[in-house]
Amino acid sequence: MTKQEELKNKIKELTLELSKEEEFIYNQEIAENTEKLNSLRENKYFILALFEHGRTSCSDENPSNGYYEPQGYARCNKCQLIEILNNDFNNEFEVTFQINISKIRA
Repeated sequence: MTKQEELKNKIKELTLELSKEEEFIYNQEIAENTEKLNSLRENKYFILALFEHGRTSCSDENPSNGYYEPQGYARCNKCQLIEILNNDFNNEFEVTFQINISKIRA
């Protein structure tokens, strides 16, 4: 076997090893995210009550404006949250919340 063939084989080995490691890390992240989402799912209706739909063409009964895959964004965050909490995406989204607090003028 030539030196070049040895190097090609080594590259293939390392590529396969890297791929396996990336898959392991991905599965680990999904498992951790699943645990977080399951705790959100336990309070699903309370959490969803805090949000309003961002469009007039959707509702809780018809969450039609969630994640739009070809464009890669949610047309309505509440619709997407409903879909995520219904496990429509196999726990592939991470959910975080940001709360803004401001004083109302007296």
